[in-house]
Amino acid sequence: MFLHAFETGNRASRKAFTLIELLVVISIVALLISILLPALKSARGSANNMACLSRERQMGIAFTSYAQDYKGVLPAGDTSLNVNWTDFLAPYHGINEGDYSGYNSKRRQRMADLLRDADVQYKPGNSLYYSSHPRLMPDTSKIDYSDPARPNLKQQTIAMIRNPSKLIAIMDGTQVGGGGVSVVAKNLDRGACNGSIVADGKWYSSYLIHDFCAPAAQTSIDANFNMDAANWGDGFNLMNIRFRHLNNTSCNVVMLDGHAQTMRYRSQYDTDVLRENVNIDY
Repeated sequence: MFLHAFETGNRASRKAFTLIELLVVISIVALLISILLPALKSARGSANNMACLSRERQMGIAFTSYAQDYKGVLPAGDTSLNVNWTDFLAPYHGINEGDYSGYNSKRRQRMADLLRDADVQYKPGNSLYYSSHPRLMPDTSKIDYSDPARPNLKQQTIAMIRNPSKLIAIMDGTQVGGGGVSVVAKNLDRGACNGSIVADGKWYSSYLIHDFCAPAAQTSIDANFNMDAANWGDGFNLMNIRFRHLNNTSCNVVMLDGHAQTMRYRSQYDTDVLRENVNIDY
């Protein structure tokens, strides 16, 4: 009986971890976590990028449907009434209730929820995460500084454009001050040529008109430093294309023919976005 009790107690004591064994297990778990976390982060980044690409495909279907309904005319990027391209496209996303009265209107909040991007800092009241091409879908309340007569910019017709499959219409936009983005990527019009500066410093000058700049169509645009803007006075970081996915190395764009694709950023003057992707050829 005594021997049996001793053997039972000995077996019970062997079931417990020693301190050294416990530390080894903790070390192995910590090592596995350190190995898996980057992979999980990469997988999440890839998922966010694919979700954004899917949203932009829906935008492509929406604006091409709008153009079909309006005899080939694209929606305005913005207007003097503060009605922008997302407002025009809302019915094509199944959002019909309410009006455009303020950025907190029900219609705009539903569009904001529909188009929300997980790789953008969320801030209550954000109404937009994407920007339109400043000449394809322009702010029609602004002056066209490429024209000596200085008329206001006008809505474009798809049939007038020669390179619809290569021309970016909607893009991931630069976030401003931890909030939303500009509805129109106005600074794209000032940085389409490598290292160039518009003499008059005006938006809507001439950089996005075919053959205005000397470099060939296959030259990368000046993408600037690929950073969000601190505020509305933050120079060239403001109102520009933003390569915000996959650790700030890629962006998603919708081409004028409606298809969406991912484009890469390697440095300020080395991206997949070429002059032929932003310069309109009439």
